[in-house]
Amino acid sequence: MSFRRTISKPPHLDNLPSQLASLANSDDPPFGARRTAEDLAVAFIASLLVRFSISAVADAYCAGRVGPNRGLAYGTLPAGINTRAIIDRALPL
Repeated sequence: MSFRRTISKPPHLDNLPSQLASLANSDDPPFGARRTAEDLAVAFIASLLVRFSISAVADAYCAGRVGPNRGLAYGTLPAGINTRAIIDRALPL
């Protein structure tokens, strides 16, 4: 018997391939490489959360780190994040 998990991809990931591709064409390779490494790490974490975490956590990470309203400081999230579901996951009763 095999199980297949249904994965819902957050919309913030739609532009990620083109963002990564544009970094490969950087005018300054060392700076482009650093940015590419950073974006690949963020994309890898996002892919793990999308596959193995609850959607509220994956959506929050993708919105905060990949989306157009992303922030650089830890915990900077745009409005509309389901924080209740994240808190309930962290502190189950």
